[in-house]
Amino acid sequence: MPLELITDAVQEPVTYQQVLEHLRINSYDSEIDEASTAYIETLIRAVRDYTEAFLDRALITQTWKYYLDAFPSENYIEMPKPPLQSISSITIITDAGVTAPTDSIYYLVDTVSSRGRLILTTASSWPTCLLCPKNPIAIQFVCGYGDDPSDVPMQIIQAILIQVAELYENREPVIQGQPLQNLHTVERLLWPKKVWTCVR
Repeated sequence: MPLELITDAVQEPVTYQQVLEHLRINSYDSEIDEASTAYIETLIRAVRDYTEAFLDRALITQTWKYYLDAFPSENYIEMPKPPLQSISSITIITDAGVTAPTDSIYYLVDTVSSRGRLILTTASSWPTCLLCPKNPIAIQFVCGYGDDPSDVPMQIIQAILIQVAELYENREPVIQGQPLQNLHTVERLLWPKKVWTCVR
């Protein structure tokens, strides 16, 4: 189902200074010029994007909108990009083009499950009106481990640092015909935090 980023993280899970320390480079080193600084900052963002995609998670707090074509047969909706922090709003668009918000008294928010869930209250049911044929249900939600990099599990932070350092030091995918060895370490760090989707 389509996802739309509403508000991105205000900071990255690792800092420029952390990367320099991991690389054992002094910030006053002549090797670090303006171009190198910009390159490292670009790598940090690229590796964060890759890590979030690999894990199917959000790291630092973000706001997204999740679109559905129809309500499920179950009494809950599993939300993408865990960990879920909160549900901001649920809006539906009818076939007549009328936009209607759904009152929060009709659902509960589960932030404990591996994938957070939006759950109907006991006496509630999903709206039965005829829906617009294109992305009629929009659920805006907040996700991520927290606002601060210290909220992100250390094994994820370490995996990001390793990847950024690897890409900075070796700007080709292989060295003398051999794959980058640190990628195996990265995978071992990330696999335990990867979210798996059950196929029904």
